[in-house]
Amino acid sequence: MSIVVYQRSASYEDIAAEMDRRGRVIEDLEQQNAALKDALKLSDPDRRQWFISFCLKKFGHFNRFEICQTFGVSAPQASLDVRRWLEINPGGATYNASRKRYEANHV
Repeated sequence: MSIVVYQRSASYEDIAAEMDRRGRVIEDLEQQNAALKDALKLSDPDRRQWFISFCLKKFGHFNRFEICQTFGVSAPQASLDVRRWLEINPGGATYNASRKRYEANHV
């Protein structure tokens, strides 16, 4: 069996579009990097609040175990952090008992 490979030369428009796309990717990564650096400056409780928001935004869910594992806090402390986050962000997440996690409420 032979493999046939066809390559066409990229047009200037194709190259420019790819460079623009890569530039946007780099800008997005720089913004994420800046946000992570800012999060490191927060106090521990505020960093845990940031983490909850980050997980909901990035993955759409989180659970207490992730907070415990990431920050080395107890389950009761993670519960307090979740309760505080829910008080600050009412309706921002709902507990899914079957999956044992909080899931983002997308409006």
